[in-house]
Amino acid sequence: MRQNGRTTVGLPFQKSGLAPESGNETCGGKKVLVVDNDSFVCELLAKVIRRHLGLEVAVVGCGSQAISETLTGEYDAAIIELVLPETSGVEAIRVIKEMKPDFPILAITSEAVKRRDEYVVSCGVKRLFYKPVRISSLINELKGIFMTGRDKPVDK
Repeated sequence: MRQNGRTTVGLPFQKSGLAPESGNETCGGKKVLVVDNDSFVCELLAKVIRRHLGLEVAVVGCGSQAISETLTGEYDAAIIELVLPETSGVEAIRVIKEMKPDFPILAITSEAVKRRDEYVVSCGVKRLFYKPVRISSLINELKGIFMTGRDKPVDK
């Protein structure tokens, strides 16, 4: 993050407001793939998802691994950063959605780029989150995916 010409370190997530272990009984047995080249983000997301939803979580750091894992692995959803090394998250989402159109994907990014973001949404991502991600919103979106089924809309 840049402020006044200096690079600063900021947390990529906002406090959740969720009680520890809340919702843990709802989604057990499901597996989520987290894709981000920042190991801190991966660790944080994995910890929060396990703690609040009881989901299995696997992490990878680039788009090509995301494609490989989602197409060959046993995942029920993915959270994919749009800006990744090698194969971008945008390209990974495009390929995954071509091969598995009903596969639920949540996208995250730290910078808004209107045309890219519109394209990602048109590919069929369930939701695009901008960093800092509000953890409670992310958890609620995952709950919606697993509680209502992949093809049913989530009532907010």
